[in-house]
Amino acid sequence: MMVGLPAVITLCAGAIAAPNISAFESDGMARIIASEAGHPYVLVVWSLDCTYCHASMKNLAATKGGPDFDIVTLAIESADDPKNADAIGTATSHLGARAINWAFGDEPAEQLRYQIDPKWHGELPRSYWYDANGRMVSAHSGLLTPTIILETGLKIGGDSARVQ
Repeated sequence: MMVGLPAVITLCAGAIAAPNISAFESDGMARIIASEAGHPYVLVVWSLDCTYCHASMKNLAATKGGPDFDIVTLAIESADDPKNADAIGTATSHLGARAINWAFGDEPAEQLRYQIDPKWHGELPRSYWYDANGRMVSAHSGLLTPTIILETGLKIGGDSARVQ
């Protein structure tokens, strides 16, 4: 009877330590748009092995002065893999409480990318900037520099954003 106890304890400990990451499925964009209703936000699509993705998130984390936009991250790695979940949590932890983390679910990656943007070919990092009405104001491929963050943040209504 005690044989199964260590496995249960290990499973529970892993569940407690796991970061809060939602699985992005075919309804993922609708769920993100609904959850962000009334708030300007940037959706950053990224990968654990993308150097420019990590640099972009560091630049977003450096935004100071009470940013008026949320940060929604979407990793292209599987949300089901506990190692990915831990790595995603670590990579996004410096974004603080204003970050909402997602990772690809079980559906084929091509279908999930199409749900985000039918014209997107998969280059990373990719960011989509939405105003408080849920209207996409800008899409950007490549490194998010402090200038891009400030200028595009202002366009979506993040008027108090300042980059350190």
